[in-house]
Amino acid sequence: MTEEKKILVNEFRERFERLVSLCDRLRQDYDKAETNRKALEEKVKAQEEEYKQLKLRYDNIKTMFSLLKGDEKHDAKIYLNRIVREIDKCLKMLMEPGGSQTPAQFSQNN
Repeated sequence: MTEEKKILVNEFRERFERLVSLCDRLRQDYDKAETNRKALEEKVKAQEEEYKQLKLRYDNIKTMFSLLKGDEKHDAKIYLNRIVREIDKCLKMLMEPGGSQTPAQFSQNN
């Protein structure tokens, strides 16, 4: 093999090895992104489930509130307002990208 062909073969080999290395890095990045996506999906599912539970509690309290009278209504109204604020916080967290707390953790901290 001539010297020129050896140089071309070596250059081709180096470029090929670089390409394989880049492919491996891209595969690793893809795997990390896929793992992250799955974790975020699970987090969203958990937050949606908690939202459903809070909504059910809200509806139950709303029904209870309609049956109360006088001073009981005032206390129930305060409680109901707290539940509404908690639901609003959950909705806000669902809309935030990358929120790291579940609604229960958020309500305990605030």
